[in-house]
Order: sequence, then C-alpha cells, then structure tokens
Amino acid sequence: MRVQFTCFTKIHKGPSKMKGFKRHSRRSRYSVRRIKSRVTYSTREIAELLGVHTATVLKWYKSDLEKIDNSRPFLVMGTALKHFLSNRQTKRRRPCGPHQMMCMKCRMPVTADPHSFHVTNCNAKTALVSANCSICGTRVNRSASAGNLLDTLKNLGCDTTLAKNLSEAVQPVLNTDFVVKKKPDEN
Repeated sequence: MRVQFTCFTKIHKGPSKMKGFKRHSRRSRYSVRRIKSRVTYSTREIAELLGVHTATVLKWYKSDLEKIDNSRPFLVMGTALKHFLSNRQTKRRRPCGPHQMMCMKCRMPVTADPHSFHVTNCNAKTALVSANCSICGTRVNRSASAGNLLDTLKNLGCDTTLAKNLSEAVQPVLNTDFVVKKKPDEN
C-alpha cells in the first residue's frame, strides 16, 4: 500500500521575521507554465515558484538541472528549468498496451480481471470501460470509441459473445424478479 506523505517546512521572511509553517505535499508534476523562459532563477526562487523545499532544488542540480555556472548563488535559465521538468515528467509516464488498463493504486499498467467488465456509454461517440485490477482488485477505467468498442473489449480480454448477442437481439430480455399477476376473470 502506498502512502502519501505531507511535509511541513518553515518559511523565513528575512533574517529576523519568522512566520508559521507552510504545508505542502509531495508532487510528481509541476506547472511549467509559471516559468518564464528568458528569466534567470535562483535556488530560492525556484523553490518558491514550484512550492518545493530548497533541498529538493539542490537535489535536482545533482541529478541534471543545468546551472549557468558553478559559482554561488546558483542561477538557472528558465528554458533549462522548463526542459528539465518536462523531461522528468515524460520519463515517469508508462503507456498502456492495447490489452492493459492503468491502475492508480499499483501505479502501473495492468491486465483487468476478465469477469469484471462493465461498459457505460458517456455519449454517442465514447464509452467508459471499467473492470477490476487483476493484482489489487481496485477499479480501473479506460475510454473507448463506441465504433471500436467490441474490438477494445476483445483486446482487453473480455468475453464479447454475450455483448454481441445482446446487441443483435430485437427485443432484449429483462432480467428482473418482477412477475406480472393476471387478473382473475370476472365471469
């Protein structure tokens, strides 16, 4: 089971003015739109801009974030920071194959349990395919076009013979416990 941690860091406003605590959570994606390309940023400015600790930015320098030079204060061009963060985010992506669905709890593409498929029509063009993860049992979802729905279900491992029979039926059979009682003849 994966747990999300929250960190508390002190915010310093000048040498003698100490404010309270600022709460922030661990992130894996940062807004690149806030970064201006032609501006140089110091370590502290990057930390404030992205809402991370300065120690995180120092770790980024060790991992591959390009500094202008090695003298202090470390300065980074906005284009280099944008490039670093966008490359970092694309490395974390894990694309799903045609027979897989993304499980958020396992944080990886998984195959779905073949007996747990459920299809919901979103609109005339798309449908939402839901099933249970074969590893942890959590609900996983995948959208599909309505025209290719049967092909998508086959690729995911669903038995589509029942779906074909129901879609070809002129009048579908209702599976209910409702029994119509006949009125007695009044003769």
